[in-house]
Amino acid sequence: MRTVIPTRFGPCKLVTHLRGDGPVLLGVPGIPGGPRDFKPLAEALERVSPSGKCPTVSVLTLPDGLHNHPSFPHAQRNLYVLSDFFEDVIEALGPQSIHLMGHSFGGALALMVAARFPKNVASFIGVNPVGLQRHPALTLPPRVWRAAYGPLFQTLGDFTAPLIRYAWTQRGVPSMDKISDDDVRKAIYWVGGLDFRKQRWAARQLACPSLVVGARNDKVVPIDYVHGLMAGLNKEQPAQLLVRKKGGHTLLIREPRWLAAAVLDFWRQHGFVAAST
Repeated sequence: MRTVIPTRFGPCKLVTHLRGDGPVLLGVPGIPGGPRDFKPLAEALERVSPSGKCPTVSVLTLPDGLHNHPSFPHAQRNLYVLSDFFEDVIEALGPQSIHLMGHSFGGALALMVAARFPKNVASFIGVNPVGLQRHPALTLPPRVWRAAYGPLFQTLGDFTAPLIRYAWTQRGVPSMDKISDDDVRKAIYWVGGLDFRKQRWAARQLACPSLVVGARNDKVVPIDYVHGLMAGLNKEQPAQLLVRKKGGHTLLIREPRWLAAAVLDFWRQHGFVAAST
């Protein structure tokens, strides 16, 4: 089921993979990425949940003006500005409390949304999220990215995306052969605009329970990187870190059953689902 939601940055799509009577899980995909990334998780949640008590799993695509035709000044290309569109999403969805799950770049954006709209977010779940220290796909501090890579990519022009695709493939990023050069350009565009001070602010402002999951065998998301995200979380709120020895950056697709069990256990601990489920 697909629903189009108008926002100030253009329309975005709400894709529902599973509809149940349990908690409402709203996914935010990474860049590159899309709603299909969350389908294996929805199927796993349906299998491991008791009959009639499975959650609703929907995925929110980024608005057209943020994903397909981005044209932001560099000073406005940050997570705080990007999350403005969620005000329109909340108006469309109503005042319900949702469980927000973000993958990769979507994890960073979901964290900002959770910090800015605490009345509408019951919990935050990050799956290999872009954290607080450096961008995992580059393993570089943001200041180095802006100082060196930005000008280099401008010089390389059309050769930029193929070179990044090759570099990521060599570093073990899975399924890069299925990602287009245009997807890589979008990732470069948004990663180049990340302001990690705003991510630290969001982590410290978080007013809900949080769960961060990562993959220990992932060459581009090392475990100390995930710990960096956890270190920034508000210590007054319950936060958990789970690490899988396999699954890589595509943990959503490769280990959906393990991830579904982790989410249900997390919800049980905080009373979002009954202990018997």
